[in-house]
Amino acid sequence: QGAVCGSVAGAVAAALTTPLDVVRTRLMLGYAQTFSTLREMLRTEGPSCLFAGVWPRVGWMAIGGFIFFGVYEQCVRTLLALQGGVARPGEAGGEAGGAADGAAGVKQAHG
Repeated sequence: QGAVCGSVAGAVAAALTTPLDVVRTRLMLGYAQTFSTLREMLRTEGPSCLFAGVWPRVGWMAIGGFIFFGVYEQCVRTLLALQGGVARPGEAGGEAGGAADGAAGVKQAHG
């Protein structure tokens, strides 16, 4: 469940921040200041230029979020199993558990 949520969160974040990334890339290529670059881009290329490359970026971040949170959940479950505990909903690694629950479970496992 966390892997799917991580995937969706990564995709949404990538889509929403793509315009900032496009402007940042133009600035790194030697354009002028932020707002003058943004004005020039909108004047010459139109608003759609701010979303150049949005789909590959969304896909990449969705896959990354899926892998990151999926691995995180599995690590928490493994550490709990090594500790002798079983994750239940609301506890570390459980369906309702969150990052703080997972961190608490890992801390308990090590000390």
